[in-house]
Amino acid sequence: MNSIYLYSTIDDDESASGERKKVDMQVQAFRDLGYDVELIVEKKNHKAIRILARMPGSYAYSKKTRNQVLDSINEDTEFIYIRKFLIDNSFLKLLKDIKKKTRIKVFLEIPTYPYDKEWGRVIDAPMLWKERFFRKRIKRYVDRIITLDNSDVIFGVPCIRIVNGIGKTSIKPKKSIHNEGEIHLLAVALFQPAHGYERLLEGLKNYYEKEHRSKIIFHLVGNGAKELYGDLIDSYGLNKYVVIHGSLYGAELDRMYDECQLGISPLGPYKVGLIDVSSLKSVEYCSRGLPFIYAGNDIRFEKKDFKYAMKVENNGTCIDVEDMIHFYEQLPDDETVTKEMIEYAYENLEWTNIMRNVVNTL
Repeated sequence: MNSIYLYSTIDDDESASGERKKVDMQVQAFRDLGYDVELIVEKKNHKAIRILARMPGSYAYSKKTRNQVLDSINEDTEFIYIRKFLIDNSFLKLLKDIKKKTRIKVFLEIPTYPYDKEWGRVIDAPMLWKERFFRKRIKRYVDRIITLDNSDVIFGVPCIRIVNGIGKTSIKPKKSIHNEGEIHLLAVALFQPAHGYERLLEGLKNYYEKEHRSKIIFHLVGNGAKELYGDLIDSYGLNKYVVIHGSLYGAELDRMYDECQLGISPLGPYKVGLIDVSSLKSVEYCSRGLPFIYAGNDIRFEKKDFKYAMKVENNGTCIDVEDMIHFYEQLPDDETVTKEMIEYAYENLEWTNIMRNVVNTL
């Protein structure tokens, strides 16, 4: 059984991106389910290409990529799984050519829906215009849309609901390193405004302005944190309590997980109109055995027997640090926390079990 996975990226360091890690885990899940998968990557790494993609007459998918996809389809190919990049004329042509050649199933994953608010900058307007014009026509060619929200139908196409998961090899228990009287918080991300971490920075400012009983240290790991939050950290006087690390990998990242007691998932889904969320970061925290804070409705962690995630309001109010401390202090011992979170990740969040829902529709 053969299949194709088509993925587009504009990341300069594609191999290190969380998005690419997810793609690799999904590909491996399909392989674990018995499929030979060819991964085809449309790279748009250069600034010039990023700018051109916004022009009205430009194309999101190159002729080279289209030919590669069509040449890869044979009589044993059962489906193509496409992670959405940009829906334009070149994408519709690709879909049309696929359906001309074969009757294989076409799955289109839309990682975030609705997503129009994510393209709120003036420079993004041409892409949004193209999207709105062409996406109404994909129902002719796409068999199922894969979505992480609760929609039954998107753009006239029936949906399959999935959640973000984790690969078996990525489930890695953390060690526990504590400093007496300190609680260390961790946010790992390619930082974007929609992450909403200013809510926690404001909460820390309020916390330190009053008499406090614990030292709270917030670690920001990943690119973009200084540009987004550096000035706010300075103005709030939090330089002693907020540490910007930049990107960390391998043993350095493992050590950071070991030293932290709470993970901080994105706190700003409201900024892009999201109510239901399925953050990759929450899964990663769970797969390490790190309790975490999140905003929005996340069905993966709202079961009664899961007590290692604290849900906060999905709005712009500041985070109450005392509430976080209380949540942390109510947790069982470290060994129990790690053991139960890892077991939960294996049973509920492993990609093979998630992607089985897709292939079962074939």
